[in-house]
Amino acid sequence: MSDRPATDWEARFQASREPLVKVLDTSFAGIPAGARMLVVTPRIVDALVSEIAPGAVMAAATLRQRLAARHGAAILHDGARTGPFSTLSHGRR
Repeated sequence: MSDRPATDWEARFQASREPLVKVLDTSFAGIPAGARMLVVTPRIVDALVSEIAPGAVMAAATLRQRLAARHGAAILHDGARTGPFSTLSHGRR
């Protein structure tokens, strides 16, 4: 057993910042300079996850594409956050 306290999902969600779309000055991870990149937040992941019907499945790649498109970005840079933020969204329900 871990001595680490349980994660407070609601506190993490409430502490989330506003979504940010950045225009890349230089190429990044195969993404060309000038591309609009969305930096994901727990709130926007939660909003999309809440639209998925109970029992339905959405691939992570589809989730990322839809989030980027909704925010006027070509791509999404989630820094490996889509998975944890999806877990956060699930933990709030």
